[in-house]
Amino acid sequence: MEVAYQVNRRKACDLCFFKKIKCDMLEPTCSNCRLYKAECCTTRARKRFKSARPQPVELHCSPIAPDHAAIASQDGTRRIESIELRLARMEERIEQILGAVTAATTQSQETPSLVTTARSPFPVPNQLPDQPLTHFDNDFNGVLSQLSSVIHPVDLAASETPMSNTKWTNSYPHLPPFEEIQPIIEHYFTHINSLMPLFSQTTFLRKLHDYYGSECQNPRKTWAAINIVLALGTRLPISPSDDLDLQNEDGQVAKYVNNVQSVLSELVTRDVDLLSLQVILGLVIIFNSLKDSSPAVVLIGTAIRLAHRLRLHSRDHQHNSPDDALQRSRVFWIAYLFDKDICIRHHTPSVQADDDIDLDLPIDMPPDGAGNVYTKDGRFLVNFFRLRLRLAHVQGQVYDQLFSTRASKITPEERQRRVALLHNQLERWRLTVPPELQADVATEHANRTTVFWLCMTHFSYLGCLVMIHGMWSHDAEWRKRLKPSSFGSDDIDRPRSLPPLPRGWKYCVHMSRHCMMLMCRAPLSDCSIWTNGCAYFSALIIILANLLENPMHKAVDDDLQLTKYAVGIFDRMSDASSIVQMKRLNVVAAELDRRARLVVKHSRQFIAVNGSPPLEKDYHREIDQGPLTGLQWDWGDDGVEAWPNMDVSLNDAYSSIIFGSELPGVEFGPFDNWMETQMGKLFSPPQFSTFTGFSG
Repeated sequence: MEVAYQVNRRKACDLCFFKKIKCDMLEPTCSNCRLYKAECCTTRARKRFKSARPQPVELHCSPIAPDHAAIASQDGTRRIESIELRLARMEERIEQILGAVTAATTQSQETPSLVTTARSPFPVPNQLPDQPLTHFDNDFNGVLSQLSSVIHPVDLAASETPMSNTKWTNSYPHLPPFEEIQPIIEHYFTHINSLMPLFSQTTFLRKLHDYYGSECQNPRKTWAAINIVLALGTRLPISPSDDLDLQNEDGQVAKYVNNVQSVLSELVTRDVDLLSLQVILGLVIIFNSLKDSSPAVVLIGTAIRLAHRLRLHSRDHQHNSPDDALQRSRVFWIAYLFDKDICIRHHTPSVQADDDIDLDLPIDMPPDGAGNVYTKDGRFLVNFFRLRLRLAHVQGQVYDQLFSTRASKITPEERQRRVALLHNQLERWRLTVPPELQADVATEHANRTTVFWLCMTHFSYLGCLVMIHGMWSHDAEWRKRLKPSSFGSDDIDRPRSLPPLPRGWKYCVHMSRHCMMLMCRAPLSDCSIWTNGCAYFSALIIILANLLENPMHKAVDDDLQLTKYAVGIFDRMSDASSIVQMKRLNVVAAELDRRARLVVKHSRQFIAVNGSPPLEKDYHREIDQGPLTGLQWDWGDDGVEAWPNMDVSLNDAYSSIIFGSELPGVEFGPFDNWMETQMGKLFSPPQFSTFTGFSG
């Protein structure tokens, strides 16, 4: 657009103008220039005038109302012309860039170096051309910035070898070739999805083939779903215990999980559908089996809210096809299962209320056989999916009736009544488990895949049982019986004043023994170890306490073998973990095991010499005299805080465990203040607390 200029002579010379003094404009030199002995010169200035504004359109129809149509037409014409000019400039710049790319490629044919990034729809040369590209038009840069804000950058290091060339996979990492991932997907649907039907195999395989055939309608969500299936198929192997490695994390699983997390915001904000929820639930299952399971708490809450958004908790979706309705129902029940399981394990309220569910439980014999468990000879036993959901319902009731804020205000009598009802409800669930699948004999009748899932289910049951009876609650008086110094007195009436064992003690010991036997016999993987570790530790402590209480019972040799195996597992878990609480729990378990073996040894020696078992004050005196050399204990106010990753509102007072220091003066009473300190404050919800949660 042309600009009009007007040339005028200023009314002051340059010196007077800059000094802002009056100039008499004398020729050839003004008075001020003669005074300052300066050259008198005057620069001609040009004044730019603003372009005239468009004149209002003459009115032809009315002298009062403006012709809005004519004004809008002119504005639109000018806007179109402006856009055309911008597009012309952008096309010119694009041609320059493509020309530079072509030239760079031609010059470096021997070592081509084109890098495709997630932020640009076309290749960018690795080495920029000689001419700097900093003169790009601002409009073009604005368009690029808008594209970059839509396409999130992804770490290409998390990807695998690129598959076929597709147009829509340039913005995120490629998946491996179909031939490489096919065995993993088959493994997932055979061993994992068959009992926990997160995906419909037919629907998923159709999406998988569409993705690799470049015919997928929603490639990013399908890409995320494939990644999560690959992660689950790799993370949850049915491996023998000889291959158990707790030190090294699976890097391939981390790549798949990182890929899914790169599009997590899109899954929960854009066009939420059933596939988005399935991917998030897959992440929940993955994180629930890691050392740090805290992300699962947040993700399960998100999953439940998405299920509500999709109306999966009601019968509104019954107008869909039977297959779609079945899959939507299964996805909701999986979200419900992990909501109850994770929330009670972390002592947080669950999101899904039972009163807001308008669905039937899965049937015992579904058409596709999802969840069915068979014996090794092919005989049907039970539908595992339905069985596990019923246990999840009991878990939710345990938290609501005993651990919620409302439950903290009930009377002790009401609490005892609720404990009895919940125990009966949990026992009724256990009786629905076929005899062939009970914890002590499951490995003899079920295949390895079924045992893998049954192990986690039985430990969830054990954790729920221990929580109901509050074995390790803050006000559990029975722990005073574990103080050998109490028996060192000559007062023969002292044992009579000790508090009795808690109700259900023998039953808890019995079930703890069976679950520990199952852990010894079942094929182990690192995910089963970390998932079941919390309840497994509870079982170990209960068995050790029973050995200290009754070192001459019939199953003492079996219990010592079980505790030896468990302490070895916790040693490996402690070595693989950097969490302070994990290492403290390992020290507690090892010390209790050492003292229990001393009690058993002393009792047997006493019987060999005297022909009768010793009194309690005698066989406990053996372990009441040995100091702990080479180990310094400096516990915080909370003692052994809790199982790692469990939110129990702990203080930040950490203690130091220093190995290798010879401190002969440090005396460590076996179960005096130590037991009160270490076991008394692990969990401390008001009025009713527990030592452990349970595993998934």
